[in-house]
Amino acid sequence: MLEPAIASRLEKAVSDIEEVMQICQAPSISFGVVHKGEVVLRKSLGLRDVEGQLEANPDSIYMLGSCSKMFTAAAIGHLVGQGKMDWLDPVQKHLPEFDPIGDPEIGQKADIIDTMRHSTGLSDPIGLYLGPGNTILDDDERFVELLNQMPTSNDEGQRFNSYWMYNNGAYGLVSKVVERVARTRFSTYVKENVFKPLGMTRSVVARSDIDDNIANPHVQLDDRTFTKLPRQVLGCEENNPMLAVMGMGASLNDMLTWATAILSAERHEQQCREDEASSDEEGSPASVSNGSSFSSPERPIPNPLKYVSKVRKAYYTRPTKDRFQNDAAYCMGWLRLTMPSSMLGELSFNTMTKPDSPTHMLGQESPQRLAIGHNGGVMGSLSAIWTFPETDSAVVALANGRSIGDAADFAAQILIQALFDLQPKVDIVSWARKERDLTCSWFEDKYLQPWRSKYISNHDIPRRDSSAYAGRYQGFNGTYTFMIVPQSPKKQSETGSQLAIAFGHSYSGTILALYFADTDAYTFFPGSWNRWLVDSMPSLAYESSVLRFKWDETQSRIEGLWWICVDEKPSWFSRVGEK
Repeated sequence: MLEPAIASRLEKAVSDIEEVMQICQAPSISFGVVHKGEVVLRKSLGLRDVEGQLEANPDSIYMLGSCSKMFTAAAIGHLVGQGKMDWLDPVQKHLPEFDPIGDPEIGQKADIIDTMRHSTGLSDPIGLYLGPGNTILDDDERFVELLNQMPTSNDEGQRFNSYWMYNNGAYGLVSKVVERVARTRFSTYVKENVFKPLGMTRSVVARSDIDDNIANPHVQLDDRTFTKLPRQVLGCEENNPMLAVMGMGASLNDMLTWATAILSAERHEQQCREDEASSDEEGSPASVSNGSSFSSPERPIPNPLKYVSKVRKAYYTRPTKDRFQNDAAYCMGWLRLTMPSSMLGELSFNTMTKPDSPTHMLGQESPQRLAIGHNGGVMGSLSAIWTFPETDSAVVALANGRSIGDAADFAAQILIQALFDLQPKVDIVSWARKERDLTCSWFEDKYLQPWRSKYISNHDIPRRDSSAYAGRYQGFNGTYTFMIVPQSPKKQSETGSQLAIAFGHSYSGTILALYFADTDAYTFFPGSWNRWLVDSMPSLAYESSVLRFKWDETQSRIEGLWWICVDEKPSWFSRVGEK
């Protein structure tokens, strides 16, 4: 029976979440709470489909974004539990083709834990892999080859195991390990060995898992209308690297089931370790099973999850930016921290107001509390899950809108504060308003103004005929290709642009207009708030949208171009053919 005081606080939290939903322009939020191992709250607000006026419910499927990574880690744990691989196996043992050219030591030594704790030192190729409108730009088979070409160093030298860098591509690599070891598709392995045994029937790893009860991703335009975005990333079983990184989906009910199962397995493992320690002290031989649950016939495994404590162990310290300096570290698909901590929102998309100041940090006058969780997001969708092992508690929040701020993160923090009565109380609704206001001014100052100044002020600069730039361009040793193509007369009239860039291997649905920026420089920055919401690439800033072409005077032709696409340094793409 939930304590009346907790029930009252959670009930009041619902109105705050509804207000945050409006501020952050999300059509719906589904959220729930587990406490002492039991679900004590589950609720959905708003519309899963604005066009059809369909209400969200706890069975509606939301895109999970990076919260998919925790299921990828669970798949590895299951394979280790089956004795088919080990955590310290070098990735190259299972994928001999993994051999980054920038640092041979990565291929020789990087193990599974290095990969999932984000310490390989490889740059993240997500900007090359995920395109406008949730489109996937390249195919599954080329993924490892492309990853091998990623930069491995910065100005301080090689980064392997000396530098923490969040890398979506590393989890794509792990999906290929699962496939090689299990001898089946990654999507199939997750479905059969994680989702099905836990009864997670409203979780998605394949297109066929999707039905009409889906919380479609949306953005809200500046006229306050909602636009539905494509959901190509969701259930993309034909591209398992993307599936492992951010392509899974689940309902609120299933995520609450998942949180409960994680906490149960972790608690079971701890109890078994304590029993074995006690047995050792009495002189009895300890018996450990091949799996995380240390099972015996007398102590059955409560669920199929293996090595949960291993997965959620601290592996790479993440320094905090607050006065408390409590422990914080990345695990494998999870972030582990001790509250109060500014790291609670570090992986969220509330980028303008990261909780570095006392104003936005929960529980500064409350007892310390262990929290293990993660945030996720793709265009038009956001997720957050936090677990609290000491009280068998969890908070889940899912949103199908990503325009301004992270509604799922705000909702989760509202619920965490209410559940544990954290003091002093943070006004999270006001915090959300601040995030909204700062985002609007930031976009104007940092994105639109540079674009306008370049695009408008440079109209009088002499320029070459646009046909000089058309052609096929390849980079990263030929593993990534895109096209510069002439716009059709109709598109020229609509966009005011004569050229376009067609991204990726298939070029399907991934074309953006190019605008003159400077001598031999064009930008595909969308040029408006609405187009940025609908068409922007991951982490797209103005500078990373600029293509700087190189003119070869001796041959009177464009030789290639420089583009900032994977890290802070421009990458070279050779022109290999004309359109």
